[in-house]
Amino acid sequence: MYYPKSEILKVDYTSGTEFLTKSTSAFYKGFYYKTNDGRFFSGKEYNAETKELVPISNSVSGINQKKSYEFHYAMPTNQEYDKGFFTRYVIKRVNSGFETILEVDEKEYDRATKDPLYVASKFTWKIAGPLYNTPEGIPGVVDENQKTLDQVEKTIAEVKKYFTNLAQYAK
Repeated sequence: MYYPKSEILKVDYTSGTEFLTKSTSAFYKGFYYKTNDGRFFSGKEYNAETKELVPISNSVSGINQKKSYEFHYAMPTNQEYDKGFFTRYVIKRVNSGFETILEVDEKEYDRATKDPLYVASKFTWKIAGPLYNTPEGIPGVVDENQKTLDQVEKTIAEVKKYFTNLAQYAK
């Protein structure tokens, strides 16, 4: 984002321990500038390579007082069985592998959506009906959950490795 020189408050250098690149969450080393609205950017002034930076203190402790996320074992309620579906929440650390995928509750999901180190997704999990699509056009649990995970995978790579039982909780 372009800022005129009159709105750049400070130009400094970081050795790689103060900022993460907002788009990739990679540690940033080099010159940076602070703008009058409190934002940080790479370089000494704006150019085509400029990237927004996030102070590590904000991304880790300022936004999230707790640094780790708690696993949540999702269990549908009787009311959710009556509806035929329930909502699941999943997060993954940015630029990390399958091993950082974690199912969480709504509170942890909300916290992760504000954390630049994580991507988060919530989705509907079908739990009632036939297991597979029927010739009469009734959607099946397995087929619907597969379509759902295909969509979630666009946000959270490898999520299908985490949710392997597409008929989980089906009645």
